[in-house]
Amino acid sequence: MAAVVAAVTVFALVGVVQASTTISTNISTGGTLSVTGASTLTGAVSAASTLAVTGVSTLTGGVAVGATANTVTDMSIGYCTIPATTVTASSTAYADCTTSVTISASDRVVVQATSSLPANFLIQAASTTGATTINVRIFNSGTIAGTATGINSFNFWAAR
Repeated sequence: MAAVVAAVTVFALVGVVQASTTISTNISTGGTLSVTGASTLTGAVSAASTLAVTGVSTLTGGVAVGATANTVTDMSIGYCTIPATTVTASSTAYADCTTSVTISASDRVVVQATSSLPANFLIQAASTTGATTINVRIFNSGTIAGTATGINSFNFWAAR
């Protein structure tokens, strides 16, 4: 009899150790919801005040911040590089900024010049034009002599 009780106890412990929980209904908490490890969120996810995600998580369906925000379904962050471009004083020129990060021609993009861009040049506009290309419009203010931008890399954020 003792052997049977011991065997049942071992199997019960193994069953408890390997158990997992699946919840198929809504979860509501008045406090903090904490998930340890990788997580996947599918469908609508809302947070009345703060939603903190730590670690690698996947959110399928997009993210909207604020009551009237547009949903962001994809975001890319990286840098792109332009070739040396000639821009005469008080005028603009366009340059293709290439990246190894995949983007879309429909992405909205923000480009930030680094300190390596000469002081007389300003980025006036940027738009995605292909899977790895951001077209930038560069203005030469003419405040200092020089018409060559040099080869430069810019930081970018692209979202759709």
